[in-house]
Amino acid sequence: MKNGKEYRIEEYTIDEEPFYLESGEEKKIFKAAHKHKIPFAAIGPTGCGKTRFIEHMSYLLNEDAKDKKPLFFVTCHEDLTSDDLLGRERISGDYLPGILQRWAKEGGILYLDEIVEARPDLVTLLHPVMEPKRRVFYNEKTGNVTELNPECMLSMSWNPGYQDITRRLKPSSRQRLITHRFNYPEPAQEAKIIMEESGVDAKNAKALADLGVRIRGMKEGDFRTLQEGASTRTLIDAGILIKEGISPRDACQDAVVNCLTEDTDDVYKELSQALDEVVENFFPRG
Repeated sequence: MKNGKEYRIEEYTIDEEPFYLESGEEKKIFKAAHKHKIPFAAIGPTGCGKTRFIEHMSYLLNEDAKDKKPLFFVTCHEDLTSDDLLGRERISGDYLPGILQRWAKEGGILYLDEIVEARPDLVTLLHPVMEPKRRVFYNEKTGNVTELNPECMLSMSWNPGYQDITRRLKPSSRQRLITHRFNYPEPAQEAKIIMEESGVDAKNAKALADLGVRIRGMKEGDFRTLQEGASTRTLIDAGILIKEGISPRDACQDAVVNCLTEDTDDVYKELSQALDEVVENFFPRG
């Protein structure tokens, strides 16, 4: 792909291999799910690599394929409607196929990012295509039944850490999935990722990885008001700033601390001060 060029969603493929370090057998599990037409769910905290993994697998599945299949990427939210998935009739009278219809015909991976942010009725619409033995769906907009392309793979992701009871998948939906739990990498592996993604040197990459571990520990300790720990993504952003000549202290302040706290009440002010102290331990002021 070339930056700035517009593609039809059926034409969107991952042409360059995304960097991904495996932490277990997730690649093998995904390939087995793909082989047997079982939907795959990636769950884990924000910025731990769920989407990168799906992009990586899309590339790997196309590597030895005769015809490259697209990655249909959908960011879920409350305003996503059945029309977006199934299609809608235009004023002119012709029918505009939805994402589900186009994916069913073309094949490839349909990736629903943050699926729990979608309305429950939309998730229920997906049940027919989540059945390996069925692989068809009825489009109530057209009255037609569509058989899925043999290369169709349904995948989704969500962060279970901050979802309330109204934002959880029903058991009837979850039991149709192979669900793999992702987490932040071990420090040594995370340092390698930070180096690769940001270009920062090994010393600063290690310090950033150790900083991430320390902040995540705060979330599990005295500062449970901290909604999220420092994600690998924020640590990479800090590494990018350091690589660009920003002082490590200022880089961590803007890329990590300010992303995790608010200055709206005393609790967060106390938390922000604590985070500042942790950063100071790893990156003392010069």
